[in-house]
Amino acid sequence: MTTKRVLAAALVAAAALLSSPARSGACQLQLGTRGTFREAASASGRCLTFVDVLGNVYEVTNPRGAYRDGLSGVAWAQYETAGVCTDHDPIRICMFDGDFTKRITGDLVFRNFIECPGYVIAASGLDYRIYNCDDYGVELCDPANLGRRIHAQVWVEETISICLGQAKSFVLDYRFQD
Repeated sequence: MTTKRVLAAALVAAAALLSSPARSGACQLQLGTRGTFREAASASGRCLTFVDVLGNVYEVTNPRGAYRDGLSGVAWAQYETAGVCTDHDPIRICMFDGDFTKRITGDLVFRNFIECPGYVIAASGLDYRIYNCDDYGVELCDPANLGRRIHAQVWVEETISICLGQAKSFVLDYRFQD
């Protein structure tokens, strides 16, 4: 398969993912670049930038909790008209493929452990505990969605936790399969 065909197939797949019901508003792919998220000092609160491998700096207008300082990967984005906290070109991340992420399929469940109650994706014998429910409003961690089959891309943080049997996970993207 030629490079052009591979790129075209990737863009078609990205467009299909962008039309998933989990996303609010259409996102037009205008930029695809590899880089790293960086926190920037700002008086207006959390300010996140994406610095690509060429040194271009973009202000991220939709900074989710999973987008952490130092997380690297490929960002697919659209340009925005105005930023909030820097003078760099503002972008809205449409899709992000992190370098240390996993794609999982499992069931959305709520574990009521004393030390670690919370929503998890139960997949392949491991619970991926969701630490960034707020990134999706009430769409992801809604009691009405319990038991639903979910396909998600998660960034798994490799840390020791008191939540035994649960991987500390930040959802980057998801869609329900039913």
